[in-house]
Parts: sequence; C-alpha cells; structure tokens
Amino acid sequence: MMWLATLLTFILVGTSYGTTISDSITVWEWTQPDSYKISITVKARGNREEEVLKALQTADDYLRRTELEYTGGNFSLWPVREWDPQEKRYVDLGFRGSCVYTFHLKSPKEQGKIFKALEEAQGISSFKYTVNSTKWEVSWEKRERTLQKLKSKALKEILFQSNRFGKILKEKCTLKEVSFSPKYSPSFSTYKLVRTPTTPAPQPKRSPERIELKASYKLECNTK
Repeated sequence: MMWLATLLTFILVGTSYGTTISDSITVWEWTQPDSYKISITVKARGNREEEVLKALQTADDYLRRTELEYTGGNFSLWPVREWDPQEKRYVDLGFRGSCVYTFHLKSPKEQGKIFKALEEAQGISSFKYTVNSTKWEVSWEKRERTLQKLKSKALKEILFQSNRFGKILKEKCTLKEVSFSPKYSPSFSTYKLVRTPTTPAPQPKRSPERIELKASYKLECNTK
C-alpha cells in the first residue's frame, strides 16, 4: 500500500518578478521483504596454525558446495597466550581463528543446507559455529523498483500542487528543482545461538518494511 504526506509548512517568497515556493512531500509504501539474511561465524582452535587453517578451510569448502549466495568468508587468525604468574611470562597456548559468512537466501528453509554442510564438515575437522543473526529484508532489486514507483507518485503530486498554488496565486507555476531522499525503516528479528544437530533453526516472522521517499521541490510562479 502506498501513502503520501504533504508537509504543512512551506517557504513562499514573493518578488516583483513573481513568487518562489519551496516545499517538500513524503511518500511511502509498505513492502514485503523477499530476501532472508543469516550471518554465521565459524571458529576453530588448535596447537598449530595449520590445524586452525585446515579446520576453517574444511568448513569453507563444504559451505561453497551448497551453491548458496553469500558475502564475507575472510578469515582471521591469532595466537592464544596466557600469563603464567609462576614463570612470570606469557605462555603460548596455540592459535584461534574465525570466519564470518552472510548468506542471502530466498527462504529460511534453505538455511538447513548450511547447517547440514557444517555438520558434515565437523566430521572431518574440529570447529564450532554460531548463528549471529537472522532477518528478512527487501532485496536491492525490489527496493529500486519500489523507489521508482514512489518517484512517479511524488512527481504527480508535485505537479498537482503546482497547479493548485497557481490557481490560488493567479499565476502560472513552473517546476524548477526537485530532489529525492530515500529513507528505510526495516523490520527484522535477530537471534544468537550455538548450533548443534538437535537445535531447531530460528525462523523470524516476515514483516513488511516501510520504504519512504522525501521529495523537495521549488516552484517559480509568474503572472500569466
């Protein structure tokens, strides 16, 4: 559903050459999200760098086999050290590593492929993984289509206002400038849990997202 709001205040400047009107309107539409996003962190620990890298690589290989769209996949690796009060020095305890993936899915059901792949990979290498967050969002393509519709709606309203102001002022009003400022009000749910084979996958409710567009414009009105 599409809505339109006109600000009650506007700038009207009268001169000997005519009248300049600066105003803005806001239009919006509630849009159903069509992309399901899930963020996952894979973590590993080992005595040697090679152990950690092998575990992260194994998880990465199995995730790639799902052929699901994702961003991220860059890994971090760092040494683990602990202060020994008796020896009065830091003791090396091995290495930790992590890798974050953000998947863009068509449905929450597809996340089952991710969990299955990771659980199979755990049978080969030792690592843990955490679901950082899940949410529904409007895809870039659908958002752009909605914004184009809102721009058309806003322009029609501006031209209507131009005609209305012209009748009130008994002048001919011409649109000289217009600029658009989009605004998003996403609705989402987030979860955080450590997955195990028996843990049910979270599936947040898909709620409409309000996509809003502000159109600022300037009219120049002159005597007919």
